[in-house]
Amino acid sequence: MYTCAHCRKQACNGDDRAAAPRDCPGRDPASTEVLPRYLEDEQTRTIARNAALVESHGYCRSTRVEEIMDFARRCGFQHIGFAFCVGLQREAAVFARVLRANGFTVDSVACKNGSIPKESLGIA
Repeated sequence: MYTCAHCRKQACNGDDRAAAPRDCPGRDPASTEVLPRYLEDEQTRTIARNAALVESHGYCRSTRVEEIMDFARRCGFQHIGFAFCVGLQREAAVFARVLRANGFTVDSVACKNGSIPKESLGIA
C-alpha cells in the first residue's frame, strides 16, 4: 500500500530513488517505463508539459482555480466539466460562475445524480 500522504522523505521531489522509503512506488523499476509514454504520445506529452508549466509558474502563487483555468487555456480547452459532492454544492456554484466569467463553457454533475439510494448498494 502506498503512503505518499505520510512520507517525510519526499525522495520523488529530488532525484535520489535510493533514499525513498521501502514501499515507495517510485522505487518500482516499472516507474522508469512511464517517461517514454510521455515522450511518444503527443497528447500525453502536451498535457504533461502544460501541467508542469502551470505548476512551475503558479505554485504557491495562484489558487487552484487559477491553476485549473491556466491549464485549460494552455491546452486549448474551452469547455470544463466537473463532478462534486452535494455537500459542496455552494462551492461548486461559485466555481462554475468563476469559470463562466472567465470565458469557459461549464458542465457540472453532483455525486447524487440519478438518486440511487444507498440501500440498493446494501447500505442501511
